[in-house]
Amino acid sequence: MRRSFRSVTVTEGAGELAIGLDDPADTGLVFGALSGLRAAADLPLNIVPDFTRQHFDLSGHLYLRTNLARLLFPSLLFALEPMVWSALWRVAFPERTALPGAPRDAQ
Repeated sequence: MRRSFRSVTVTEGAGELAIGLDDPADTGLVFGALSGLRAAADLPLNIVPDFTRQHFDLSGHLYLRTNLARLLFPSLLFALEPMVWSALWRVAFPERTALPGAPRDAQ
């Protein structure tokens, strides 16, 4: 799974954060802190303080790029795991408890 996440890269992104707290002074403090973090991390995020009401709205977009061949191999390895097959078998056939050919408990 780690390899799958490394094959995905963010090519573009932007967002807008509108924040308002119950106390306008707290809104100002949070706005200042978030603005400093945004500048330090060089994020394309527009932060809008709202001193009139309490809310938190976040909107934005991300464009991701990946190579499907790099995702296919780890996905196949995951799908071939015995634990995955066992779980699928239990969901598909709940009246049976083991895979075909597996030893059964003596009753």
